[in-house]
Amino acid sequence: HNDTESLPSPKKRPRGQGSRAGEEVDEEAVKRRANARIRQTEIMPTDKRTLTSPSQLFWCIANKKGGKGKLYYACREVDHPDQFKGLDLPRLKDGETCVQYFDYSAGACTMHNFENVRRTKLVPFHGSADREAVGEATAPWCPELCGLYEKQLQRELRSKMADAEGRAVQVRVHMLFLAKALDHARAQEAETRRLTASQKKNAKRSRPTGCMSSNDIDAALAGNEADGNDASSEEDDDDEDDDDSLDPANKKRKTETLRPGDEIEYYSIMAVQGRKGDLHEAKIIAVNPKENPVLILDSGDV
Repeated sequence: HNDTESLPSPKKRPRGQGSRAGEEVDEEAVKRRANARIRQTEIMPTDKRTLTSPSQLFWCIANKKGGKGKLYYACREVDHPDQFKGLDLPRLKDGETCVQYFDYSAGACTMHNFENVRRTKLVPFHGSADREAVGEATAPWCPELCGLYEKQLQRELRSKMADAEGRAVQVRVHMLFLAKALDHARAQEAETRRLTASQKKNAKRSRPTGCMSSNDIDAALAGNEADGNDASSEEDDDDEDDDDSLDPANKKRKTETLRPGDEIEYYSIMAVQGRKGDLHEAKIIAVNPKENPVLILDSGDV
């Protein structure tokens, strides 16, 4: 996939524009250097697991100090509280959500700082509040907001880099990284849909005609448990001492049907007894009873 497809085509920059007066920038050289660098840049594994849908991607638009002008930041809305556990963030207030900003520094593209922001500051990555009308499935990052963001990045880099072409390369790499993140989020969403559809198809095939559905089985088991409880209440108290079922080791373990979208807790394979950090939480993306692993989790664990 061409990482430049999700970005607007760069315009020819006249001498002095986007750089200090009198500085020339070779746009073709900037494109060559930026494209070479982005090909060697991979999204971090932890970021890959959290970028699961384009609907998570936003522009955060804030007022400058003093109220003169705007600041633009590309970000991802954090859709699960576990992703910012342990961070020194205040409790979310009404109308707030947590976001994680995209960052490009020291030659590395990452998703960096977390912050609680008002939802009113967020604009979908494509720049429209109407997701269906804009065609979110194929839309790029909003070209107009990309242009404003690039100018802002240029201004921020001027105090750090004297080389105008070097600044232009860094900005271009950052914009290409945003496109790469969008492509990855789309691919992850498509894969999740594929796995879910496959799981439903396999479940339907594996159930012969006339067999009970999983919901019917759950209802039947619940009814049996109720009947068992009623029967046991009528037993003579004198027989309780002879009942092996009172032994906790002989009691049936309670089972629960797991489905996509459920959230579960589990211990890591290398868990140490008593260590709290080994208890994890994750959302189930798909359930594949006849495959290994059986559960596909959003945490990436198996």
